[in-house]
Amino acid sequence: MNTEEKLRQQLARYGGGSTKQVEQVEGPEPESNSSFASIFEPLKDWYGYGKVFPLLIKIQPENPPQTEFHVGDWWEDPRGRDSSAGRQAFPEPRWPSPGQPNTHDIDWDYWHEWDLWRRGIDELRMVVWYTIRKLQSPDDFRGSRDEQSLAERWAWLTGVWASRNITPPTTEQLEEWAKQALKESAEQAAKWKAKQNER
Repeated sequence: MNTEEKLRQQLARYGGGSTKQVEQVEGPEPESNSSFASIFEPLKDWYGYGKVFPLLIKIQPENPPQTEFHVGDWWEDPRGRDSSAGRQAFPEPRWPSPGQPNTHDIDWDYWHEWDLWRRGIDELRMVVWYTIRKLQSPDDFRGSRDEQSLAERWAWLTGVWASRNITPPTTEQLEEWAKQALKESAEQAAKWKAKQNER
């Protein structure tokens, strides 16, 4: 495996983007009459004197197909991790110019948006979970620590939605998601129990 291929694989591991050869530069040539060069002449191949080195840059990857976004749209992890799936609070971030060179600023902006998007999924999941608790035991929920946690998470979500002109879900929508989550949880529990009985 040559040096260029190794660099491509290393960059792909750390960023997920591709690389592109943009130019070639000549390595420095030692002066023939230099005592320093004569001393290290046997090592010139090791240090790359006179060789051509490709300059590699990261390329912005392709975005998934874009669809109209609604709060609560379900997102499936393409890696098949069910624990990462969930309802989206914000649109999934997108690279501004796929196929074009990636810069530090572009990379920073994308992953900052990704962190916000990922947190939105987690916060909305917890809001739905607290809504389930509220529906199941309204008297116990009122004035509890769970009610306070729900208020804090809801305040953060509504703040981001307001800053981005996104319409938040209604109370009815939250309760519908909570009921759906309860139904799916009961179905999964029934399947698990049936499998245990078959053993």
